[in-house]
Amino acid sequence: MGHRVETTIYNKQKFLDNYPTFGYISKTCDAIAVSKDSIWMWLRRDKEFSSKFNVIKKDMEVELLARHEKNLHDIAFDTNIPPQTRVLSSIFMTKALDPNKYREKPNVIPLSGEITVKLAVPPYADEPSRHEKPPLLTEGVDNNRT
Repeated sequence: MGHRVETTIYNKQKFLDNYPTFGYISKTCDAIAVSKDSIWMWLRRDKEFSSKFNVIKKDMEVELLARHEKNLHDIAFDTNIPPQTRVLSSIFMTKALDPNKYREKPNVIPLSGEITVKLAVPPYADEPSRHEKPPLLTEGVDNNRT
């Protein structure tokens, strides 16, 4: 195996190992001295690397969500913690990390039966209006003949 290929494999693994520590692509790249362009290229072109990265990222999101849920629980039930100090950020984080679970859901009223929709469509400009008589067309007859 060539030196460049070995270095790339090493850098990919180094990135995957360090990403959970820093939590951001740019901070991880700075810490391990790998360019962000390389990471983005690997994410686009290397399905295995991309898949491993997505698993790590999802695991981090699950862990972070659990911490914020615990934070909300602690604030709600511990009278010694002033709730205004951390509750707002926890609410925003839970909505961002799991929007399906925490977003505001509009009230939906299920409808059943038939629905009739009538559309008022204006006539096309090249069509004659209902009040105009269409021009008389006769095939093979010269209308200019007197």
